[in-house]
Amino acid sequence: MEPVSAKPGTQPKEKRCPHCGETLPLTPEYWHRDRTRSSGLYPYCKQCHNAMSIARKHLIRGPVKSSRWTPAEDRIMREKYPTTSTCQLAGLLHRSPGATKTRAGCLGVRKRRRVVVICGDPYAQCTHCGKWKLSTREYFYPTKWSKTGFQSWCKECERELGRRMRRGLWAAQWRAAATQLLTGKEAHDEEERGTD
Repeated sequence: MEPVSAKPGTQPKEKRCPHCGETLPLTPEYWHRDRTRSSGLYPYCKQCHNAMSIARKHLIRGPVKSSRWTPAEDRIMREKYPTTSTCQLAGLLHRSPGATKTRAGCLGVRKRRRVVVICGDPYAQCTHCGKWKLSTREYFYPTKWSKTGFQSWCKECERELGRRMRRGLWAAQWRAAATQLLTGKEAHDEEERGTD
């Protein structure tokens, strides 16, 4: 692999990883490429980037669980899937949202969006917070993918999700988990070196 540098034939510069603090040469051996950045490289070294990716997956998916579904989980799916958010139910069952949707399809359970007409005005229930609100653009964002023409989460819940993502409330958890993975991995590598 050839070094990434401004001028051909010059020595590669070094860059400090903000996560682990190591100073490494600017080569594809130590850094992932990123075309969206001016330097052309991802800000974290490969080892830290990989650890953060693994930590992010563990935080999103939750603990690893057996692939078999129990009768108790099937009962919860039949009762709660039609009116509960898929992500909430996945968290409750410690499954991924994709696995939850697939299992619902196997059981023949479908989402049931609660819409009620009162005095000619349609009211819908937010699948995230469970509150009943007037089914209009004032309370729900429009979408062309839904039969009702509106998203299943109300605007308040959607905005709260956006706030959490913008604030990076999960970023600190990812970094902490990545650090733990790195330190655990380094300790395991040291044990292997000592036994050889």
